[in-house]
Amino acid sequence: MVGNTVSVAVNGNTAYRKGEYFDYALSTPNSGTPWYGSVTVASGSSQSSGHLYVPGSPEAFSYDLDGNLHSDGHWTYTRDAEKRLVQMVSNNSTAPPQLIKFEYDWLGRRIHKQVWNNTTGYGTAAADYHYLYDGWEPIAELSGVNNVVLQAYVWGTDLSGTLQGAGGVGGLLSLFDVNSGSVTWFAAGDRNGNVVGLPNARTGTVDANHEYGPFGELIRATGPTARTNPFRFSTKYQDDESGLLYYGYRHYNPGWPRRSTRWSSWARAGHRVSRHRGPSRVPHKAMLCPGCSRRRRGLWGCSVIGARRARLAEALGLVREHRRLWTSPG
Repeated sequence: MVGNTVSVAVNGNTAYRKGEYFDYALSTPNSGTPWYGSVTVASGSSQSSGHLYVPGSPEAFSYDLDGNLHSDGHWTYTRDAEKRLVQMVSNNSTAPPQLIKFEYDWLGRRIHKQVWNNTTGYGTAAADYHYLYDGWEPIAELSGVNNVVLQAYVWGTDLSGTLQGAGGVGGLLSLFDVNSGSVTWFAAGDRNGNVVGLPNARTGTVDANHEYGPFGELIRATGPTARTNPFRFSTKYQDDESGLLYYGYRHYNPGWPRRSTRWSSWARAGHRVSRHRGPSRVPHKAMLCPGCSRRRRGLWGCSVIGARRARLAEALGLVREHRRLWTSPG
């Protein structure tokens, strides 16, 4: 996103302009095989370069016996017995070699992430993070090497009007980042709970802007700290290595768009049932709560309910898995 009158070139080709935006259809020879190449965007005297990976077309998907995604055109996924994603490894020679591992606590919250720039996990991890939580809301990101605080987060009421009734969607108030000079930014969000801007608490200037497609795909990330804030669509943590959004019980890929994991046994027990059909839609009908046996209207339905009553309600047809998604609390 640049000034209205400035020309923009993508890999030396003039881009189409519409107001502050620009667009250029990049040719990617990915017929049958993946493509990985460099992209350079130039505007006036400024220039920015990066790389783009495009899976081969057609892209092949495979699934395990539980219906969880096992591999696609970029990654091979490994899950534990609770269907939580514990490992991702790039599965072809075209993609940059990467191995990502995750660990979870007894509640199922993701507390550790490691990234290697190889596919075997050899040597020291290129990135290593621990996460601290208040309920299901992350409040700090720590170095996995020495537990030094790298980022800290402050949360308020979310879209439900309570602290965690909507799983924190729209509830992020501020972000403190040590590596940027101990700067604090406020989180500006839209009415759907997406983080769209980072006003600097010290200077008042907006240091980052974000915009999203209809399924959560990031279509704009501009400003000097655009990648500093990991909370973006639906105020969920996004991994830059894979593009996955972490929703607590499951990960969501906005590029498909769908979840890569079926409901875990913890979610099947009846936690936060709703008519949620997408990553940020609000349920429009009240539901019968299997835990309290009364109708309740709320943004995300009921809170934690008993596993026995939830299974009974499912058997009686009060809750149907193919009609409703079990939403994550985080």
